Amino acid sequence: MRYPRIRIVISEILQEGILMSDYKRKDLEKSKRKFSSLLRKYERKIFRLIYSYTGLKWKREEIRVWLFRSKHESIADPFLLNTLSEDWDFILFEFIRLLVNRETP
Repeated sequence: MRYPRIRIVISEILQEGILMSDYKRKDLEKSKRKFSSLLRKYERKIFRLIYSYTGLKWKREEIRVWLFRSKHESIADPFLLNTLSEDWDFILFEFIRLLVNRETP
């Protein structure tokens, strides 16, 4: 089974212009590094378990995950993941929840 590649993205336009949230670029970059390292560790296992429990097959070769830091909630489409809390266990759980919601017909 082929799994999509996860591409982690940060954007000043998303952070300031759309979410209207103050931020520090270094905090976003730190979040990107931390979340990328978590994904490297668990990504294959996450996809494998989602497939084994749900039978979901991914149609996309790449899934972009936009990280942001704000009081706003994470959403599945577009895939926006809030990293403000820095509770990485919860953020990983939220990523899995959004991934399943995004891919469920």
